[in-house]
Parts: sequence; C-alpha cells; structure tokens
Amino acid sequence: MKAFMNKKQLGVMLILISLMAVLFVVQIGFNDRLRIVSLMNSNITDFKQYSINDGKYQYKLPSEWIAEQKSYPGNYIIYSNNFKNDELGVMGYAQILNSKENLDKISGEDKARLNNDKILDYKIVSTKIKDKECRKIEYKEKLNQGKLVYHNTYYVSEANGIVFKVDFSIGQDKYKESLNSVFDAIVESFIQNK
Repeated sequence: MKAFMNKKQLGVMLILISLMAVLFVVQIGFNDRLRIVSLMNSNITDFKQYSINDGKYQYKLPSEWIAEQKSYPGNYIIYSNNFKNDELGVMGYAQILNSKENLDKISGEDKARLNNDKILDYKIVSTKIKDKECRKIEYKEKLNQGKLVYHNTYYVSEANGIVFKVDFSIGQDKYKESLNSVFDAIVESFIQNK
C-alpha cells in the first residue's frame, strides 16, 4: 500500500513539474508579445542602429526619434547622444562612460547632483540585463510650475570599465507605464563587440 502511495505521489509530482515548465515557456512568449504590443502602441515600428568607435559599441533607438551626438572634454564620457520624440514626449540621452567605479558609486554620484528638494519617489533597482549587472533608477522631478517629470535611468556594467548609461525623461501629461517596455528594449539592444 505504501509503495502505491509513493507511485501516486510521484505521478502527481511529475504532473506539477510539467505544468510549471509549460507555464514558464508560456510566460516567456507572453512577455515577448507584450513588448511587441507596447512598441506598436507607442507607434514604434523600426529601430535605427548606432555604431560607436568603428562598431566596437552598438545600440538601437526607434528610427522615428531625433538624435544628436554631443561631445564632452576628457575621457570619462566617451560617447553621448541626445534623443527626443515629441509625439511620445520622451527626451534623454545614451552615454558610454569610462569608469573603474562600480554602478552604486556612479549612480550615487549622479544622485548627489540632483536637487533633493524637487525629487520624489526615488527608487533604485538592482537587476541583470543580458547577464550584465544593471541599476535602474526611477524618480519624479517636481518642476517650478508644479508639473512632474518622470525619469528612468539605466546603468549597465560592461567589460573593461565601460558603463552604458541611458536616461529617459517624460512629462506627466505624456507618461504611460507601457513606455518601460520601450526603454527596456533600447537598453537591451546595447552590444559591446570585442
């Protein structure tokens, strides 16, 4: 009788494990479809690839966005590209930083530069993007007219002291939660070639 119960328990256990595997696969497919819907909802149909230092670094921005490269003196900011899209109300920049510091120190120094009297709901999340260490920072900035600007800043640690930093800013009248999928897609497009 006891052996029968063990076989029964084993059967139930195998069924549960199989169902968990099916749910995991379905979740991955659902997340991909959700991202596609978010991109389409934001009228993003195509991405333009940006190549830096003869293809050593690459990333993509929606082709509808206007981008303008900017230079900085010194060797801390290797590359900077400001971008904006008036339809979505998004503006920001993508930068490649040359720093031996860890992400917590870099993001902490950036936080110290903010006017803390105008910052609301500051939140930092440690995560991984394509198996690379990442910090995602979200906060709201209160403007003089009482309006809010939502900020999402990503810091992704790459090899050899390189940090890919992307900042997105959106006014409260244009902010949609679905834009986070667009931001994630842009950050995940970064490649450091060897």
